[in-house]
Amino acid sequence: MKIFLSIHKINLKKVIMSILDKINPQPKQVEVNSFTAEEYKFLLLKLRSATYTGHEFEMFYSIWVKISKELEKLEK
Repeated sequence: MKIFLSIHKINLKKVIMSILDKINPQPKQVEVNSFTAEEYKFLLLKLRSATYTGHEFEMFYSIWVKISKELEKLEK
């Protein structure tokens, strides 16, 4: 009998939650696919002001070039 009651409660909870979701739908999150020119400039500014050691500099340069190219595309 206890098993039946606990299964019944779970199903009832799912039904109630689905009804509540239909009554009060949650707002959908907007997916952001790319940065704005202002955001690219901010990233470049922060990258420029940071301190890098030997092996980090190569990664910094690679990222710097990629962000700069994306910013150029966006500003055309």
